[in-house]
Amino acid sequence: MLRGHLLFLIFALTSAAFCAEDFPPGQMQEKVKTTCTTCHAATQVTKQHKTKTEWSKVLDKMIGYGADVSDTERPAVLKYLASNFGPTKGGSKAAKAADAPKTETAPTSEDNPK
Repeated sequence: MLRGHLLFLIFALTSAAFCAEDFPPGQMQEKVKTTCTTCHAATQVTKQHKTKTEWSKVLDKMIGYGADVSDTERPAVLKYLASNFGPTKGGSKAAKAADAPKTETAPTSEDNPK
């Protein structure tokens, strides 16, 4: 019984730490984290990389569904989302390199040793 409680406690603390790391520091970090994770896993937000216009549409949609973002908070929330989860944010260098267009180069003498 104690082992089960200990495992649950470790899982809960680890999950909380990962969630906090998912949202970069910033003026609206807590507001965005709290508001979005009321209904979604943190990755539902953090895996997306949208333009400011796209985030604005998502924000309007979520507010329509009941997200607790006031008219005065909206500009700062939008800025936080666009700044931290914009098109140029996220992904590893390896993933970006894999997505980059491949370029063909002409063979050199090093490619065909005699």
